[in-house]
Amino acid sequence: MVTLKKYHGLGNDYLIYDPNQNRELLQERQIQLLCRRNTGVGADGILSGPVFENEKIKKILETTVQNKNVLHSYMFVGEEGIGKNLFAKEFAKMILCTGQEKRPCGKCKSCMEFNGESHPDFMQIIPEDGKTIKVRFMQEKTQEKPVTSSKKVYLISQADTMTREAANSLLKTLEEPPEYVVIILTTSNESKILTTIKSRCMKIHF
Repeated sequence: MVTLKKYHGLGNDYLIYDPNQNRELLQERQIQLLCRRNTGVGADGILSGPVFENEKIKKILETTVQNKNVLHSYMFVGEEGIGKNLFAKEFAKMILCTGQEKRPCGKCKSCMEFNGESHPDFMQIIPEDGKTIKVRFMQEKTQEKPVTSSKKVYLISQADTMTREAANSLLKTLEEPPEYVVIILTTSNESKILTTIKSRCMKIHF
């Protein structure tokens, strides 16, 4: 049955809700609707706007974490220096937090380890690390269960710089991700990312 459902943070706006609808599509539609109300939508219908106006997106992601409705893969798209990686790290911290109320709580073991850059369930891959090797390593590590949190988060910064070999390796993980794995990609040039990878990520434009 298809019904109208009101979502937290959407004011008087409603989305058509189909219980059989893909969760990723539903979340993307929520964010696009917020965009229309607060920042405007580009010709491609994807969220855009200055980073300071992205507080609404943060609220949606916070609600996603609180409701335990986190997807397996996200792509943060925007120009260099706009704050995608900082936003991605904050989202990762929220996902990994083991606090019972506000996330991130900043007090639990997970948050302390994250702040100390020693969280066993978080890995950031940057171009200088040698993308191909690290993505392969990530593919192996995803088979290991989380240590501190209920999830494992992998942040691949500047994903558009991956070699084709690295991208194909990542694609294999995205096709059949373990239930506890979340992968966040950041990019300033999504045209260089494989279409098959983009189709498996929920895109958020900054």
